[in-house]
Amino acid sequence: GGISKFDGTNWTSYNSSNGLLSNNVYQIAIDSVNNIWIALFGGLQKFDGTNWTNYTTDNVLPNNDVQCVTIDKKGYIWAGTEGDGVVMFNGTTWTKYTTTNGLSSNTIEKILIDKDNNKWFGTSSGFTKFDNINWSYYNESNGLPNNDGQAVNMDSNGRIWFGTEGGITIYDVSIRPNTSFLSCCG
Repeated sequence: GGISKFDGTNWTSYNSSNGLLSNNVYQIAIDSVNNIWIALFGGLQKFDGTNWTNYTTDNVLPNNDVQCVTIDKKGYIWAGTEGDGVVMFNGTTWTKYTTTNGLSSNTIEKILIDKDNNKWFGTSSGFTKFDNINWSYYNESNGLPNNDGQAVNMDSNGRIWFGTEGGITIYDVSIRPNTSFLSCCG
């Protein structure tokens, strides 16, 4: 059905009839100047409150099925696609990350930027961490209950919570320094 904005009194709705590329919205992120970045089936959109900017396969994206979007500490936009990896936009240049240059899978479900500006990608092959230099991989072989990385978030203690189809796993080096994982809820 699109997206809606509540100003404390009134609701304003946006859908494919008044700005959105599609009514199938997956995730929303807001940058430091209050631009709204929208991941949706149809591409990636930026809305400044008045104008829409569309990013699609017609101009910069490798795939129009954009599953997630987030913004890192430098203000760079990270968007994950269904089958064509991740794109990063630094305000000028677009960079694409796929299995050929670091990711464990090109199907990206979620992205988290942690307190140290590491990027965590939930993929169909587990989770991939990118510290802006090195790539690390987390899957069933090293602690996850399942390889389908569907959710990722960080709590106030800096622990990373991974959600998979097989359960929830917590990444916390201070609890179990040898494996870093605690699983539950399988």
